Amino acid sequence: VGIAGWRDLRGNALAGATSAPLAQRPASGALVINEILFAPNTNEDDGPIQPEYLELVNTTDRPVTLFGVALTSSPLDDLADVDTTRLDVEVAVAPGAFALIYDADSAAPLDGRLRSAFPDLDTTALSIGISTVTPSGLANGGERIALFDLRSDTEIDAVPYQPSWTDANRRTTTGFSLERLAFDAPSDDALTWASSIAEAGGTPTRANSVTRDVDARMPQPGELRITEVLFDPARVSSDGIADQTDFFEIYNATSDALRLNGLTLLDAPDERGPAVPMRLVYTPSTLAPGAYAAFYAVSGIYADAADPDRTLLDAFPDADGALI
Repeated sequence: VGIAGWRDLRGNALAGATSAPLAQRPASGALVINEILFAPNTNEDDGPIQPEYLELVNTTDRPVTLFGVALTSSPLDDLADVDTTRLDVEVAVAPGAFALIYDADSAAPLDGRLRSAFPDLDTTALSIGISTVTPSGLANGGERIALFDLRSDTEIDAVPYQPSWTDANRRTTTGFSLERLAFDAPSDDALTWASSIAEAGGTPTRANSVTRDVDARMPQPGELRITEVLFDPARVSSDGIADQTDFFEIYNATSDALRLNGLTLLDAPDERGPAVPMRLVYTPSTLAPGAYAAFYAVSGIYADAADPDRTLLDAFPDADGALI
């Protein structure tokens, strides 16, 4: 709204013109869920206690109000069973800004669990502490979280997150948030999300620690080729030689960088049962044109190692390229 030529009752005129943006109701996609911590760390022996949280981001060039906005949660196996948390806060999210909705520590929200767990927290950002993010809390087993404008009966955004979206190659996924790779990517696609690689386990009120490589594309059939397989590794404990591990190698046969996130291995049915797909890559990894990547099994003394790549490098010291 703009104001010009105004005078008060004493005749004092407003010098020049002034304007201020008015917050608008959120249309579908105006606010998107940008980060979810649904399985926080609750054991002091494993690090700071974390609260559950959702982070929203305003994807528009106008302020967006949160008044009349609610969060709903539904079990993935019964989407009709809906819990609702009304935000009902008369605040606006600035263009491109974050809004954090978190399970508040009633004693001292910003100086309590949230601040201790995430010391890089931007305390000037909009943070809304509520008793629980949803009435029953964010389900560790997954659920559909939706952002809803009650006044216009509009679903703004929804994410049917699942534990299978987190990085299964980690020793634990507890204490690490799911971060969105791109604002314009589908909210209900597992490949839109990746486990945070931030040291604190998440980046509330900050830019995400993982992003999608905009210069790479998804591979098409035949563009990634399996070039080597070791299916019967040598493992002799008494020979003084590092044990080998199962691995296979792929090659990017194109002139483009290819995204590996979501790459899945599917073996053929055999006497042990039907084929079972196994997702290999959970992070926004990219394979350069003409480059190789090796996928290997971690086991034995390397299973909990700080540098699991030693599993392959000790047996094959000349290995090069991406190791996954």
